[in-house]
Amino acid sequence: MSSFPVEIYCHILAQLPSIRDSDSSVYTLVNCSEANLLLRHASTFATLWRPHYEIRYRHSDEYKEKERRSITGSDWRALYVERRKLESRALETMRNVILGNTESFVPVGEEPGEEHNGHPVPWLQVVGRSIAQLGMDIYDMLDILQRTAPRMLRGAPREAELAYEHPTSPWKSWAMYIKGLVLRHDAIRGWIRMKDNPEEMSFEKALAGLSAFHGVSYVEISDALNSLASECRATFLASGVPIPENPMDLRPDDVAVVCERICAFMRSKHFAARHSPVPAEDLFPHRFITVPAARTNIPMALVYVFVAICRRFNIAASATDFPSRVLAHVAPGGGLPDFWVDVFSSETRAILQRDEVLQIWNRIWAFTSPFSQFVEPCTPATSLIRQANNITASIRSAPNPSFESHSSTMYPVAAIVCFVGTMQWRTGFGVVPDIDLEAVLGDLMAPRLPPENGFHAILKTRKRLEGLSYFICRREVRSHDAAALLPKYFVGMVVGSSSDEFTAACIIDWIVSSSTSTPMRTFIILSVY
Repeated sequence: MSSFPVEIYCHILAQLPSIRDSDSSVYTLVNCSEANLLLRHASTFATLWRPHYEIRYRHSDEYKEKERRSITGSDWRALYVERRKLESRALETMRNVILGNTESFVPVGEEPGEEHNGHPVPWLQVVGRSIAQLGMDIYDMLDILQRTAPRMLRGAPREAELAYEHPTSPWKSWAMYIKGLVLRHDAIRGWIRMKDNPEEMSFEKALAGLSAFHGVSYVEISDALNSLASECRATFLASGVPIPENPMDLRPDDVAVVCERICAFMRSKHFAARHSPVPAEDLFPHRFITVPAARTNIPMALVYVFVAICRRFNIAASATDFPSRVLAHVAPGGGLPDFWVDVFSSETRAILQRDEVLQIWNRIWAFTSPFSQFVEPCTPATSLIRQANNITASIRSAPNPSFESHSSTMYPVAAIVCFVGTMQWRTGFGVVPDIDLEAVLGDLMAPRLPPENGFHAILKTRKRLEGLSYFICRREVRSHDAAALLPKYFVGMVVGSSSDEFTAACIIDWIVSSSTSTPMRTFIILSVY
């Protein structure tokens, strides 16, 4: 076997399938590296690791990824190893949470077992801070873990495996919880950078950050837009619209026709004008891109999709800050004059020339600011603030918004008006999840607020952490039925009491014991008055 050239082994190993949620192919490469020198040489070829890296790691901290590639020389095997090290750190943190080993979480400057101003150490916030430091580099692992929890019960009865893979499995629950923190932290950090450097973020990515607060990443938004653009291209080719295979070859003379046909394609996919109030949740990109019922929307949402498709066709389209309704600015190039697209009213007339836009301006608005300020491409920050205002208006017009929808919409709005706009942070603490308090509100946001507001935010954070009354107790559930002992309550779940013993509690551990007469499950809970 060793007489074969190394190229033969490389070719064989290259046939290993790249599977996002399985490590079987990677384990094969690792095992080969431990077999003999020839197989080790073959299995460590960097090019063999590229497909496995790219299929698993679709998200990353952009700056850290550039640094890793610079250090490793884009060695895909070395990159894979580095990412797995980060994942191991995150998994160890989650394992300690699930096993109830909260004593391992100690805030900086404090000793294990030390109380925090008379109260137990707020370990949940410490977990949030340590996870947030790993950032988007661990997002893919969390996503895979949430969808398919690892089977750590190999050799156990199938009933035990089914119990572990139950939707309320603590691994899945905590993966989803922590994944949300990572997304929110990344979105707010990106908006802060965008304020310091307006060129830091594109219009598409800036607004996609809103969906992070609903558990949807920018990569998922981009994938959905890519799919729309591909479908649009296929429609064009079938109907003879002049769209070249290479977007760089699009002729300036054809840009206006293509823009008009993009509007027609969007209408065929139910992207249309809505003149009645739009629910706040439908103003988030993941909703109005993927949910047909939410595609009938306001001008900003329609322009967002239009600009995204245009950019994928190499058309220089941008959003404007035009009053009343957002218009898209298009620069066809080739010496041709710029024009504007009214996507909202495209069924009547899509393409507008400068004099027509000026007529609309004079009819609907009287501003001392120059006309060009509202018809030229605006910054992503301007569009983000405008969409935050749209969301706020929608919430105010809703009859009785639920707390869940209110919190998931007001949290990003509060961050936007505070860091991207000029408004001061006065409200919004009630919508920040507990796990975000230290990592996002305390570390990321408060230091960047004006002195009086920064103090206000820190004070509110500390009071919220320290104002809780904790005690640890046990609750027992007994049953003669073994099926009743399957996990129904996961670690981290908030539960209430049917009596007046406590207002609410969080399950932090559970222990199963049995006797000859009665199986028993004991839940250890952290009760909060």
